[in-house]
Amino acid sequence: MLNNNSQDGLNYSSQVHRCWPGRQGFLWFWWVLAAIWGGLLSCSLAWAAAPSPAFEKTFGYRQVDRGLTAVATADGCLVAGESLSYYMHGAGEYDAYLAKLDANGLVKWQKTYGGAKDDRILALCPTNDGGCILTGVTQSNPWRTDQDVYLLKTDAAGQMQWSCNLGGPGEQAGRCVRPTADGGYIIAGETTAAGSDNQDAFLIKTDAAGKLQWEQTFGGPRADAAACVRPTADGGYLLAGTTCSLGTGNYDIYLIKTDPTGRKLWEKTCGSGGGVSRLETTEDGGFILAGQICPDGIPAACLIKLDSQGQVQWEKSYHGNGWAVGRHVQATRRGYLLAGWTLAGDKQGCHLYLVETDKEGGKLGEKTVPGSKFDERFAVCSTPDGGCLVVGWWADLLTWLGNNNNDVQVYLAKINVPQ
Repeated sequence: MLNNNSQDGLNYSSQVHRCWPGRQGFLWFWWVLAAIWGGLLSCSLAWAAAPSPAFEKTFGYRQVDRGLTAVATADGCLVAGESLSYYMHGAGEYDAYLAKLDANGLVKWQKTYGGAKDDRILALCPTNDGGCILTGVTQSNPWRTDQDVYLLKTDAAGQMQWSCNLGGPGEQAGRCVRPTADGGYIIAGETTAAGSDNQDAFLIKTDAAGKLQWEQTFGGPRADAAACVRPTADGGYLLAGTTCSLGTGNYDIYLIKTDPTGRKLWEKTCGSGGGVSRLETTEDGGFILAGQICPDGIPAACLIKLDSQGQVQWEKSYHGNGWAVGRHVQATRRGYLLAGWTLAGDKQGCHLYLVETDKEGGKLGEKTVPGSKFDERFAVCSTPDGGCLVVGWWADLLTWLGNNNNDVQVYLAKINVPQ
């Protein structure tokens, strides 16, 4: 027999009475339900309408021009990459390329830089004087045939203020550049310089004029590389990249913390089978990584949240249409917006892949944006209005002075993401 006075007993009448205390309770119940439903709507409202292209542009000159990276500005964007177009009055084979576009995607100016051989830009960052600092690779060294890190500073009109080659014998590349608090620059990339067992992660510090102050390498006996770098609150630096020398040995995500002189304080690995595309600071003093991992043997886009000491707070993967990669992450009011690529529904080609998460990486919504010109190799970056830019290249039938040309132009698309 159930005891109606026992807390373990099921007194149905008293339960119903407690849940429905008259008309006021009924109204209170619906008010709470409406509030909860409104909260859910506010979380998913950004995904009620599909993200859509605001514009799609191709530009450049007669021969091959490719966009390899971009950054949004207050009045538009900067696109950088490589150009083989002789109408650009370049100095050699492939030249470093930089273009300024307005908020509607109209080209305001285009510039090329470089020497007698190949030069290309892989990363750029606006500077406080309205100009831009760019890094990449150059083979235009008259004394060697090796590939050096290319560092280039421009003014607001794209006029080159100075450039320099960095690195020694071997092959080097600059993958990321950031201004530093002392007015100089920090560059991350990779090197196979003499003395390296294989490819190593590379960190370079210069002064405001590009003069080398120090350089450091990190890694082990196999392939290692740095893709991103951010200054840290203690004056040092955090690098993120990939390693085959540490962890599982299968392209683990590689984290390196240094002091202000580049001396390694610690190194860690996480997330196997992929790599890092983006590293950003977070409002709590930590960091957020976007990239790719293989948690179950299938490549998936990922977000990894780190605290200020590099400890993993959480790691999330997002599979899209069975394969995905993250290219960019930005903070939102609700958490984060991850942008990258996933397979198209028919597995032919790829779609832009957008995932909105809460502050713990939990998925709030996801959308794919189809595009006939999209390619998984294309770069993605955020815009001040919460949207994103896609930059790459496209081969199209062009007309120039009455002659048909099938060469490649820079491709740029602006994607509006409902807020």
